Amino acid sequence: MATEAEIARELIAGLKLSEEQFDRLWNKFLEELECRYIKELTLDHQFSRMPRKYSMKLRTLVNFIHLFAAMKEDAYIITGDKDLIELVRKYNLYDKILSYIELIELIASFSSPNP
Repeated sequence: MATEAEIARELIAGLKLSEEQFDRLWNKFLEELECRYIKELTLDHQFSRMPRKYSMKLRTLVNFIHLFAAMKEDAYIITGDKDLIELVRKYNLYDKILSYIELIELIASFSSPNP
């Protein structure tokens, strides 16, 4: 799960995309990954157990809210939180997590000619 604002900031600042270029890529991204917005989220007892099970920074705990939203919706989460990515992958908590670098590589593959 990613917010449009976070991804726009990363792609426009990082890749120097124009607003029009971003809009095209954003629409393709939503289409390819079948993204949808989550309007409401209820956290359960599993969230409060995370800091008991795994040592993490406050930032990573906050980003676990995004992770739980993604997990409940069986959706992708895109994050710049390297600690979250490492923790999730180390303990095999969820497989639909991408870093911004992986997101950029995925988007670049959309514009690559098919072999």
